[in-house]
Amino acid sequence: KAAMAALALAFAASLGANLVLEPYQSTLFYLSPFRFFEFAIGAGLVFVPAARSNAAMEGALLAGLAMIAYAYRYFTEATLFPSYPALVPAVGAALTIWGGQARWSGLFLRNRAAVSVGLISYSLYLAHWPLLVFWQYGRGEPLVPSEGIALLILTFAIAWAMYVFVERPFRERNAAGYLILPRVYMRGAVVAALAVSAIGLQVLASHGWLWRLGERGEFIGEFVAGGDRRVDAQYGGSGCRTPCSTSTESRKPDVIFIGDSHSRQYYRGAKQALAGLKVDFYAFPSCQFFSLEYTRDYTGYDDPVLYDSSCREARKQAFEGIRNAPDALIVLGEYWYPVQMLSEAGRAPRTVTTPEAYYQFVGAEVSRLQKSFGNRQMVVLGSVPTSGGIGSPLGCFGDLYRVDPGCLEQPISNPAISERAEINDLLAENLSPAVTFLDPFDALCAQEECEVMSDGPLYSDDTHLSGLGAKRVMAEVATTIKQKLAVHGAKASGRVIQ
Repeated sequence: KAAMAALALAFAASLGANLVLEPYQSTLFYLSPFRFFEFAIGAGLVFVPAARSNAAMEGALLAGLAMIAYAYRYFTEATLFPSYPALVPAVGAALTIWGGQARWSGLFLRNRAAVSVGLISYSLYLAHWPLLVFWQYGRGEPLVPSEGIALLILTFAIAWAMYVFVERPFRERNAAGYLILPRVYMRGAVVAALAVSAIGLQVLASHGWLWRLGERGEFIGEFVAGGDRRVDAQYGGSGCRTPCSTSTESRKPDVIFIGDSHSRQYYRGAKQALAGLKVDFYAFPSCQFFSLEYTRDYTGYDDPVLYDSSCREARKQAFEGIRNAPDALIVLGEYWYPVQMLSEAGRAPRTVTTPEAYYQFVGAEVSRLQKSFGNRQMVVLGSVPTSGGIGSPLGCFGDLYRVDPGCLEQPISNPAISERAEINDLLAENLSPAVTFLDPFDALCAQEECEVMSDGPLYSDDTHLSGLGAKRVMAEVATTIKQKLAVHGAKASGRVIQ
């Protein structure tokens, strides 16, 4: 009874914590205490009496398999998990185990194929992930169906070998006892663990054995931890915890950047290109700032409650900051793409139909935003070209197996980049003439090619500019920003704009 009570308490506490901490999905998924309720379901089977009839086992097994199949078919990345949805596959697995000896439906589990897979299942689990990761690392492109099939076959072959030559020898016994003595195993395990740990620590300390890459390794070494140019390779907004400023002076800002992380990415560029000016930043990731009335609908998003409340607070701070600095130029930057919006007041949704209709809506809302702040000078920054799907250019350049020319530049015809260019064109077409549109493509692309690596990486990941990339773009647009400041009368602040 005490064990049952303890198990029930663990189940209730773990599931209850999931419900209370629902916005923090990453925490719930990765930390074991929040998964205890799933384990408790399986552990509770020891207290469940064995089935007294085949009919009960048949029903339990079929229901369990159906629940597992449902979770496999309908659960997506947007599904709240673990929390209460995890009860579906967990209870399904428990029912399958309890009814596993069913006479007829039990054949799903007792046939030779299912039993064979079951025997090597743990080896399959261990083998599939490194095989997939290293294949994609060397290939550098998404898997095609034929490669997926080949990897599946290879995974089964490796798992079978692991089962025969590793698992079984450790479990087999003869009259004298285990074939591999526990003390021999423990000594070998300790030596192996220490050796692997030592190698891992050395790889970590050397930033991935850069010596393997020759001259490329020396170049990459300038940008990794401890390198002279480490900051240039980091996200351009590093060092800015919004709201933040490029100046410590206690005066009103000359320029205010608002938007998502693709606005904050210009922080390091602004510090250099707009030196002498006070530039404030208000930003929050994946948050739209172009409309006073509408905010993003985070339904189906990771941690939707947290994102919604944080986005609203960031917008409130930004708009208050603008109102408190009537002479400041507004710069709006985002990763522009159609998203579902809803009214901040009444929560009424703003339905997105086509890209054209969405950017017409954006243009109208930007005009309303500008008018609400006294028709002051306003600049809209378009989306950056991106690295074209290669991820971090520095990571691409450091690939051991190949040096891809795409690590240095990507054609504008690359679908990931051409889509950004088309969106920028749509955005520019729908903005009022009173709003100045600046296209980062002008700073990063020429003659149908877009740079991703120059004197260093221009991107810190697939879509965000590095410190070096931010400096490149801001050097291009700084003159226009200063001109707009002069037109607006920013000299009233006592600063001379050169």
